[in-house]
Amino acid sequence: MTGTRVFAYGSGAACAAGEGLDAVWAAWRNGEPRLSPLASPVVASPVFAGLAPFRSGDPGAGPPGPTVLALAREALREALATADPGCGGGLDLVLGTTVGLGGDPERDPEGAPYGDLAGTLAAEHGLGCATTVVSGCTSSMEAIATAADRIRAGQSAGAVAGGVDAVSALVLRGFECLGMLARRTPRPFDRERNGCALGEGAAFLVLLAEEEGRRRGLVPLAELVSGAAGISDHPSSLVEPEGAALAGTIEAALEAGGVRPEGIAFVQAFALGTAAGDPAEANALRTVLGPALGSIPVTGTKGLLGHTLGAAGAIDAALAIRALRDRTLPAMTGLLEPDPACALPRLLREEEFVDGNVALQIGVGLCGQSAALLWRLPA
Repeated sequence: MTGTRVFAYGSGAACAAGEGLDAVWAAWRNGEPRLSPLASPVVASPVFAGLAPFRSGDPGAGPPGPTVLALAREALREALATADPGCGGGLDLVLGTTVGLGGDPERDPEGAPYGDLAGTLAAEHGLGCATTVVSGCTSSMEAIATAADRIRAGQSAGAVAGGVDAVSALVLRGFECLGMLARRTPRPFDRERNGCALGEGAAFLVLLAEEEGRRRGLVPLAELVSGAAGISDHPSSLVEPEGAALAGTIEAALEAGGVRPEGIAFVQAFALGTAAGDPAEANALRTVLGPALGSIPVTGTKGLLGHTLGAAGAIDAALAIRALRDRTLPAMTGLLEPDPACALPRLLREEEFVDGNVALQIGVGLCGQSAALLWRLPA
């Protein structure tokens, strides 16, 4: 199974920008942030956040179990439906999240805030082995890569992989203590960037071995060419100024996929919007892509829907695939005037045509984690 190719056959998403991938895609193309001020006793003053459309109440009031379940169910249902309504049989589930929040409030009146979310979702949809990946903000990217590795190793014919997270008191307090929360609309890579907005969301992809997809008669959306993950040993676990660890992760993904920088059509950046994080990410891209970066557009989504933590990578993956397929790359929402400290030659401020077949997606975690995925249109 060494040469097994892995393709995405279905995708689904739900977040502040909309319920369903079509709604999220349309919101990104329109470039209107789906963020609003959040006043909560958990934070000292109002901050911006992107909450799920069906959320009720203060995110700091209690465990976000019901919101997490609602988001995950919506995205998982859509992913399976867009691949094939009956394709769930025989597939595993690999779920990325920051703290594994879950449980089923319909069966567990206490809410079970640290219950078996992956097991609950797998049981509801007739899926097989349920695995949870917890690696901070790169959780869902690593979940996708883990599912692909299992498929390539012959351990699974296919899997539903992605992530989910919701804003909670724990998350609000953590980002508040780090001084990372935006008090006005986030502006990633911008001279006036002021921090990140937290967000809620979920996204899943149906991944199958090429032979399995053909056997089921399904049409692939994109190929997962390769992936890589790493962690920094820099003394500051929050930000490695030069982005060396991230650069190493990107290099590993390119090498594993046999892709040269000149073959990249666009970069789906992490683009958190923090003072130190954006320059480090820009440094990593310059280090790895070199002169080719002059012709590679770079965009991001967190100025639109906020940082959805463990779900961020899966949402970006679904949108990157959509951009490849529609030959359209939306601008980086919130970017008005690029900061020279993190300026790149092709930071997108207007929508562009996608000229090429390969997308590079990158992710960064608060504890030094990094991840990179390469997506390619089917030949």
